[in-house]
Amino acid sequence: MESSRRETSHVPRGHEAFFGELACESSASSRRRLPVQLAAILLLTLPLQAQTITQQIPLTAGWNAIHIEVEPDINDIDQVFSGMPIEAVWAFFDRKNAVEFIQRPDEPPWNDPSWRRYLPSNPNTFLQTLFTVNAHHAYLVKATNDATLTITGTPRIPAFRWVPDSFNLRGFPVDPALPPTFGSFFAPSSAHSDLLIYRLDAGGEWEPVAPQDQMQSGEAYWVYSDGASDFDAPLEIDVGANGRMEFFASLEELNVTFHNRSDDFLGRTLVIENQAGGPLPLSYYDLESVSGNPWVNLPSPYNLPISAETTLTRRVAVRRGDLAGNQFGTVFQITDGAGTRHLLPVSAERAEVGHPPQGLWVGTVILNAVNEANGIDPQQTTPTQDANGNGSEFRMRLMLHVATNATVSLLKQVIQLWQDGGYIPIPIANPNQPQLRSPDPDNPGHFVLLTDDLRILDFEGATLRDGEPVGRRISCAAFDFPETHREMAGSLGPGQSVSDTFTLRRYHPTNPFLHRRHPDHDNKDAKFQGVEEEALEVTRTILLRFDSAPPPGGSVSDYGYNEIHGTYQEVLRGLHQHDLIVSGTFRLNRVSLIGELNPPATFTA
Repeated sequence: MESSRRETSHVPRGHEAFFGELACESSASSRRRLPVQLAAILLLTLPLQAQTITQQIPLTAGWNAIHIEVEPDINDIDQVFSGMPIEAVWAFFDRKNAVEFIQRPDEPPWNDPSWRRYLPSNPNTFLQTLFTVNAHHAYLVKATNDATLTITGTPRIPAFRWVPDSFNLRGFPVDPALPPTFGSFFAPSSAHSDLLIYRLDAGGEWEPVAPQDQMQSGEAYWVYSDGASDFDAPLEIDVGANGRMEFFASLEELNVTFHNRSDDFLGRTLVIENQAGGPLPLSYYDLESVSGNPWVNLPSPYNLPISAETTLTRRVAVRRGDLAGNQFGTVFQITDGAGTRHLLPVSAERAEVGHPPQGLWVGTVILNAVNEANGIDPQQTTPTQDANGNGSEFRMRLMLHVATNATVSLLKQVIQLWQDGGYIPIPIANPNQPQLRSPDPDNPGHFVLLTDDLRILDFEGATLRDGEPVGRRISCAAFDFPETHREMAGSLGPGQSVSDTFTLRRYHPTNPFLHRRHPDHDNKDAKFQGVEEEALEVTRTILLRFDSAPPPGGSVSDYGYNEIHGTYQEVLRGLHQHDLIVSGTFRLNRVSLIGELNPPATFTA
């Protein structure tokens, strides 16, 4: 059986009908066909700061076996081949049944469900079974004249599904600048090391390849899989099921895994290049960084050594503070210097359209120093620590909100609720029928942030608790003031600062000197009839200075965008005959991108 598989007159069962038609066409056209390298000329162009590339594949009159590397922007097959001199396009979709080599009959394959076809000139629509063109799929294209097929779309990392013990029609991520031989490319895979591989020759016939023959980018082959296989290439990349790196608005970090399946003694060096050019708003995690910050800006090109038969994972994060706009997109070309090339699309977005740091910031203040108010020098204004340089720490929650106009507010509490979207009427033919409505796509529902308890009934709960919709509340026990929130002077951002001064009046419920049940602290005279000023007013002046850069050894990839640090200082007047001054550090994380507090209620009938 093994010897029969290698005979050139044999073809895969299930494919033999098509092969018979192909052979008859070949002999009738005097074998004038494109050379074996028909798909080797593969041009890739990349619009600046975009994820799309343009793949150009030369076609010759007759049959062409091609491999599509991009997902077309419009994958409708009529659109992809519009205006092309195409007589037929075939694709094989058998994912279950194994096939073997047998003699080929000459009957047409119309009833074979594994073959799908596109016949642009045939008016019988029931014959059309191929409707789309997709990335990393192989197609047999019959052209009436020489032409160039141009496809614009987004590439992705392949993840092949092999039919075991069967021939599979497919192309591979081949480096067009350094095409490998079949022997070297398939050497790491025991399922394909026998090289039972057929390629379309210059005469339109399938011929077996030799180990020293070169592969070509954009060319498709029949490759036999001896048993199960998950082989994609000697260098394989894993970025998730969709084969792309997409940093959505709430996603900061992704893992990229490189798998070198080759047994090269010296290993390989991967070269990662930004096809769009220009600086990248990306960082990778490097524990050996000499700067003290393990997040290092990703250069282009970036050389990454990887040992033989080794798996290596890199953490990659986006620096949204460095984005030129609200969207970023590019394509990485990743080569291993041995014939493999992957095209990895990378994109990032940020949801807000207003001021970059807008949203809700929540974190912790760590107070570790206080001045000596009862010391020898009552005018001392510098907080101190103990003799060992260590003060007893006190922690308290801190919340700031940045509006779309960059205004910074100090919050004592915030409540997240839900605001329903609008509805639009659905036209009805019978006016006696009840009016139906559908959600308005231009006015969708969304979360809101409140600091005013009186507004709670204007909205709905943001989560369920015991089956009931409720809001989410975050409170800061260390801060209180008469207003629902206080606007601060200054700006939030690296190297910036904000400050505010507010007073707890003597009648404020949380004034520490007020006690309604104690005659000496209730602001009333001895007969409880007149007013007597017993409780003292307390004034607090708060200053937050934001660090220009993360602290050494920090693990912040995008400092200033979703995380920020700084120093905290507060002066309290009224608690003591001298001012009390405390200081420490703080760290804030952005937990919401909502740039408005207490929005107006929207009621829809």
